[in-house]
Amino acid sequence: MAFRLLSGEPVSCESELGTYGSSIVVGEVRAVLARHLCLELERVQLVSVGALLEDNDTLVMEDSCITVQVMPDPLEAQFASALGVEHFTDLLKEPCIRVHGAQLMDLPRGIGQLKDLEELILSSSPLKELPETLGQLSKLRDLRVDTSQLISLPRSIGQNLALRELHLSSNELQTLPRSIGELQQLETLNLVHNEIWYLPDEIGKLRSLRKLHLGSNRLRQLPESLGRLSLLQELYLARNELETLPDSCCELGELQMMQLGNNPLTALPEALGQLQALQELHVGEAGLEALPDSIGKLFQISQLYLAKNKLKALPDIFGLTGLQKLSLRENCLEKLEESFCSLQSLKKLFLDSNFLRELPERFGDLKALEELHLTDNNLSEIPESFGKLSNLQELRLAANQLSTLPESIGQLSELKELFLGFNPLESLPESMSALTALEELHLQTTKLTELPNCVAELKQNTGIIVVSEC
Repeated sequence: MAFRLLSGEPVSCESELGTYGSSIVVGEVRAVLARHLCLELERVQLVSVGALLEDNDTLVMEDSCITVQVMPDPLEAQFASALGVEHFTDLLKEPCIRVHGAQLMDLPRGIGQLKDLEELILSSSPLKELPETLGQLSKLRDLRVDTSQLISLPRSIGQNLALRELHLSSNELQTLPRSIGELQQLETLNLVHNEIWYLPDEIGKLRSLRKLHLGSNRLRQLPESLGRLSLLQELYLARNELETLPDSCCELGELQMMQLGNNPLTALPEALGQLQALQELHVGEAGLEALPDSIGKLFQISQLYLAKNKLKALPDIFGLTGLQKLSLRENCLEKLEESFCSLQSLKKLFLDSNFLRELPERFGDLKALEELHLTDNNLSEIPESFGKLSNLQELRLAANQLSTLPESIGQLSELKELFLGFNPLESLPESMSALTALEELHLQTTKLTELPNCVAELKQNTGIIVVSEC
């Protein structure tokens, strides 16, 4: 027995219906055909000699032909309309589908028929789920369903073996199916802004993964299998509920960026220094009370963000010679060790809102510094070596206990912005008249009763902006 669509295309499913000469009820045939065509049962009807067959009718598997009539799917019509085409079948050969802002509540099951589809982008829609037939898109390389209302993923997602990009940010996902681990070609997995509280161990099977973005979820722990992601370069975990990290995270030998900010972390793994490819580490607004000594072995790191923690001291060995940007603002630091001054590449340093009473005498060895923030500390003096900071362009010393500055300040020939307000300043060194590159000078709320001669001279010769009450 043969089955053909109205178009004349055969539907080959005889092997599932029985042997030649056997009998089978129409209801069972319809169920097999619906499954074979990835359609809802109610959309499949059988016609013989112009008459519609009923479910309780019986067919004999013999040399005859039955017409398979597929009833229109309103979801297919809606999907076609969102894409500006007349019929869903017009999409059968499309390699790329992009829909933004369409009011699609569901996707048609027939989407599994789009065998040539390589890119599917469905953003800003009220979709709550994806059909299981999605797994039939064997050529799909890029799937993006951002800013929607997805609450789960179909298990068939693991059948999309060609998938390289999977972006599902800003949804309502709580977990992932274990089949996610079958996506051996996946390079980017973006799940930012969901409700995910659990990751299956199978995520460690994603051997091609390079970017894993899980920020703004509800994760309290990570699976040890995460350490098996040997090609991972970016790990974004900010704004979760992580209190600890698995030691296996330190086995990610290709990791270049790790974002851990806004988690209740009190410590980092002792083996952190094994991350020899790490270039950026963000652990701001956590609960760190100390740093592991091994952090000094991150020789490739260029940006380190540790703001808004509870750090009272830094490791004695802080020889991150490639570090260019360091943020330690809003911690509890009282002093810096001399080894801190070995950061030869440091260009931007943020130490605002700590409890620093003094700076190392060798502070001027940080000759690459371009921007230095020391606002809101307890500094009563600045070391003479400051004059060696020849590349410094912005210096913020407001809200300290400074009564004067060293004469060497006049050697900062590149300085453009100088913030000295809210200090008990009684005088300024005459050498400041040499700061001819200065554009802004802030002197509000000091003990100066009039502008010092050096400032008046600068104002006359350079036209700098002076913010002062004098």
